[in-house]
Amino acid sequence: MATSDIAEMADVSRGAVSNWRKRSPDFPAPVAGTPTKPLFDRAQVESWLKATGKTVATDDNLDTWSLLNTLREDLAYADIGQLALDLACLRRIHETHEAGDSAWAAIHHASVDTLMDTLRAGVEELREVLDLPYVPRPYLDIRPEKLVLVLLPFQAIDLDDLPAVTDYVLARAANAQVRAGVEHGFVDSRISRILGTLAGPDAGGTIYDPACGIGEALREVMRTHRAEHDQLMGPITRIVGHDINPAATTIARQRAYLRGEAWELTTTDVIARDPDPALQADIIVCEPPFGQRLDHAELSDPRWVYGMPPRNSTELAWVQHAVAHLAPGGRAFVVTTMGPLFRGGPESAIRRSLVENHRVEAIIGLPGKLLPHVAMPLAVWVLRPGNSDGSPAGVLMVDGSQSSNPEAEARRWYPEPPNGVPAELVAPRELATAAYDLTPTRWTGAPSLDSQAAFTSYTQNLDRLNRALDQVAGLDRPLRGFDPLDRPRIVTVGDLVEGGVVQLKTGRLRPEDAAPHLAGNIIRPRHLRDGELPNQPPGEVLGATSDLVMDNWFHEVENHTDRPRPGDVLVSTTNPITTLVYGGEWAILGAGVQSLRILTDQISPDYLAAVLLGPWNKRFLAGGTIGRAKVQDLEVPLIALAEQHLYLEGYDRLAEVAEQARLLAQWAEETRVAVLDLLRAGAPEKAAD
Repeated sequence: MATSDIAEMADVSRGAVSNWRKRSPDFPAPVAGTPTKPLFDRAQVESWLKATGKTVATDDNLDTWSLLNTLREDLAYADIGQLALDLACLRRIHETHEAGDSAWAAIHHASVDTLMDTLRAGVEELREVLDLPYVPRPYLDIRPEKLVLVLLPFQAIDLDDLPAVTDYVLARAANAQVRAGVEHGFVDSRISRILGTLAGPDAGGTIYDPACGIGEALREVMRTHRAEHDQLMGPITRIVGHDINPAATTIARQRAYLRGEAWELTTTDVIARDPDPALQADIIVCEPPFGQRLDHAELSDPRWVYGMPPRNSTELAWVQHAVAHLAPGGRAFVVTTMGPLFRGGPESAIRRSLVENHRVEAIIGLPGKLLPHVAMPLAVWVLRPGNSDGSPAGVLMVDGSQSSNPEAEARRWYPEPPNGVPAELVAPRELATAAYDLTPTRWTGAPSLDSQAAFTSYTQNLDRLNRALDQVAGLDRPLRGFDPLDRPRIVTVGDLVEGGVVQLKTGRLRPEDAAPHLAGNIIRPRHLRDGELPNQPPGEVLGATSDLVMDNWFHEVENHTDRPRPGDVLVSTTNPITTLVYGGEWAILGAGVQSLRILTDQISPDYLAAVLLGPWNKRFLAGGTIGRAKVQDLEVPLIALAEQHLYLEGYDRLAEVAEQARLLAQWAEETRVAVLDLLRAGAPEKAAD
């Protein structure tokens, strides 16, 4: 087992496993791997977890992956995934074809000496039954003793669970070796889920993916279609996939076979030559590779009717390929980077032709980091066929770039986004004035042309601004009558700790090292900066509401050694120094946060929190780009308790003035913008008498 497998088994983070190894002398030693990527004996780890009272979760997915992972020194992760698929498919062939002399039967009963010959026969059976292209199987060249153990789970797993188990193995393999996922596609790809969410509910007839990879987008369309299927929707009658990578189409064909589905899959270079010009699909999903050159396209290819794609990018070639293969009434959903939406030259001309011919129905902007190898934001083009009825009013622009969960929210964005979603239907004439720039953020922030709405906004903002001016005018002068104090005694926090005035506690817990049910209640430095501490209700954290579960959670948090108490002064000394008087109940100190608990009545918590922010303490920030101070070095002007309260009264009044000034500036700016909106929209029409 790798450390990531142990973390999953124990339902903790990898960091927690690393801490166990460092702090527990009896933690099992590695039995294989390398110093940076050690492997552990599963039985030893399970025994240690049970002996120390920790969680031990087992399932077919993890058990199978743990056994396959013993081959990591001999095989690339992609080849481990291929081995899992081959064994699962051979088992299904044996069970569904009722073939007593099947390759799986021979493999199951083979000795170490005959195992490799039976596996080679199994590969031939796979190629014959599933019509697979030739793909090398490096596992046929390793020692048979290493393969014997990995056969065991594939005999015991329920036939209906084989797709989920192999998908789990493929996902773990791709996460461990991202390059393989880039070439083949990722199981549980976030982009594929978004495509399935958009296309699946209305899917029917022929579904097509011209860059199908391992078939994840097609699988997501099928999954969503089944989940939302009703009597008004037609069945999916045909599934077609093309891809240039034979290893990817092999995996896609095997994944479909394990689910009992017949997919028409072809290994071909779609962009260089259209493999099926007559193909007409009702739904097309496409998550093509990014950053590829167009080196082999023919100028005479009828797909490029909207313009010859530039040589340095294939993205608008995929868009035009999708349009060329749409059936009447169909829709295509094609993912690209943001560049094709705004770049000039040939791409601008293609966008113009697509828009003028009513082929672009919507552009949906997505956030970045949706793929392990792509940090940049992406976009989905929603395309219409050339023979659609009627001319649309414009192109629907949807900005989902700020969404934290686009997989779940995408269904609301298209085809009719509700109020609150950043969306705008942009007329072709407006796009023409902007060189057909289809970037959603350019259009979704445009000011409204509704003159009545603009006038209402202006009057409301002006009224709010005038009320703010009245409030500022009525404020007390906070420093009136405030006499300077005699020079106080200056002490450090360290002096207060040594004198028994305050107790210092340093938080050490990180969310990644904490149990999942506590991770959401750990105080981090950013919480102090934002002024909002975590205080999640236990039912929300645990996903459960039973009295026993709730009581156990309350008891664990209440008795945690790093739990602050109301009145403690929380401090973060990473630049800038921030403080907060704790008033919550169910939070735990995290790394980078310290608490000062006042043990006498000599100092007010509010006073201590305020003076620690004094500009004189900035000189203690030291280190690299982000300075850090030692909390014990921070200086406190020590004055009598009554004087502390007098000081705080003036300090709080200044804080009130600062807040009112901030609001005044904000509302003045909003009123200024409302004036400009009103200027653009014009006077509202007067109501008829």
